[in-house]
Amino acid sequence: LFGPRIKEFDHTVVGMIIVSQLHVVTRCDAHTISLNLRDVDRGRCTNEKKPMYTRRFGSLQMLLPREFKILNMEDDMNWYRAELDSREGLIPSNYIEMKSHDWYYGRITRADAERLLMNKHEGAFLIRISESSPGDFSLSVKCSDGVQHFKVLRDAQGKFFLWVVKFNSLNELVEYHRTASVSRSQDVKLRDMVPEECLVQALYDFAPQEPGELEFRRGDVITVTDRTDQHWWHGEIGNRRGLFPSTYVTPYHS
Repeated sequence: LFGPRIKEFDHTVVGMIIVSQLHVVTRCDAHTISLNLRDVDRGRCTNEKKPMYTRRFGSLQMLLPREFKILNMEDDMNWYRAELDSREGLIPSNYIEMKSHDWYYGRITRADAERLLMNKHEGAFLIRISESSPGDFSLSVKCSDGVQHFKVLRDAQGKFFLWVVKFNSLNELVEYHRTASVSRSQDVKLRDMVPEECLVQALYDFAPQEPGELEFRRGDVITVTDRTDQHWWHGEIGNRRGLFPSTYVTPYHS
């Protein structure tokens, strides 16, 4: 019905990877993708061109939305190399929805990574595809003495690590190293790169009531480093860092 084409990787049929696993998978690495079925996938006629592949174990509509680890999407725009429950294979790119991360830059050079990070704050980082080891990843981080590059290692079970602690995904590795140093020679924790527009100005004086809060005076300009919480943001003024109430500030216009 769907033609003879079967895509394989290491003798593993892609259709089997997609439909033979029924339990929850781990979080993704460089990108997260969710398999969301559209109307055209549920039996309607369509003229949309799609890569053909053999469906196994019934039709795709029997599947719940799934999340995969995307390992490579550079070589073929129609087929991405992915991992599901420690099994690798190829999946059709037009059956997935991509959820990207600001810290993932894909295939950029080491020199380009250094140029991007050189004037950023300490801890600013990005993850890129390794130049020297295609298929692997590198973590580039702004440190006090310049930009350092760390190779992201993987063990036989597909777990990611820099040193000893191992993770199911790059997401987990990044989150861990927001509070644990990526370097063994200095204390460097990962912090998102902050766009210039993430500057705010204090409307009122703020006196900390708890440890870890950031004191400031009306008119001070604050660099926002994290807006995860709606009411309390992370920010810095010079070398001082801490939490502050978002209602005390307004966007800064120079």
